[in-house]
Amino acid sequence: MKLTLLFLLVLMVSCSKKSEQSLCEARDLYNQYEEWKLETFPLYASRKNQAKRHNTFFYETEENYARVNKAQKEFLNKASKLQSQKECQNEELNLALFKYDLEDEINDYPFEMHFIQFTSLGGPHTRMAQMYKYIPLETVQNYRDYIERLSKIPQYFKEVKNLSLKGVAKNITPPQPTFQDYEKSFLSIAEESPEKSSFYQPFLNFPEKFAEQERVELSQKALQVINENVLPAYKDLYQFWVKDYYPKLRTSLAAIDLPQGRSFINLK
Repeated sequence: MKLTLLFLLVLMVSCSKKSEQSLCEARDLYNQYEEWKLETFPLYASRKNQAKRHNTFFYETEENYARVNKAQKEFLNKASKLQSQKECQNEELNLALFKYDLEDEINDYPFEMHFIQFTSLGGPHTRMAQMYKYIPLETVQNYRDYIERLSKIPQYFKEVKNLSLKGVAKNITPPQPTFQDYEKSFLSIAEESPEKSSFYQPFLNFPEKFAEQERVELSQKALQVINENVLPAYKDLYQFWVKDYYPKLRTSLAAIDLPQGRSFINLK
């Protein structure tokens, strides 16, 4: 989810005008939106060090994307109502930028680009492998949540595959020519030993405050989950890519060849 840098800067500057804005509920709306994002997108919450969501994912399903779209429209409607209120005149720019970001997301939804889960720059398999870099791992519970999240990678990949195949059925796929040697990005992870896996990196250097017994327990559990859940899921996703998905990608590079390609290009 994106929030423009300009919006954040303006928001910071305008904090000094509290007395003028005391009757405007815009800031409550911004806070509600942030809370909604933290609750809806667990990886975003992890980046923000919100520990309550460290153990799960935003599952890539049509239903979840529809829920996101519905919620965004509700936030947009609330922002539009505030924008028309006299009490919110000093928040006019912030509200306009807030609405701009929401409208951008909402306008993209009908083109169903969420069916494209893989790009030439990477995909869910590369994102998961780098996950440990931005998840706070400061407490024993943080580590346990991280292990639990790893155990859910097979289910996450299952949803990715289902959504991708629905995209194939709708002729919404990325261009095949941009994926030369792409299968290597799966195998480089799937064929690693658990101990050398990127998923195991956090268990090589624990916080000093951890007891030895805790370190042993966490390390053993992580190796088990990586070996029994994560690496098999990667091998399965590789087979999916090679046999079920890559051969069915569109051969054209032009976005205009997507079902709503011309409208999509005009929007952008």
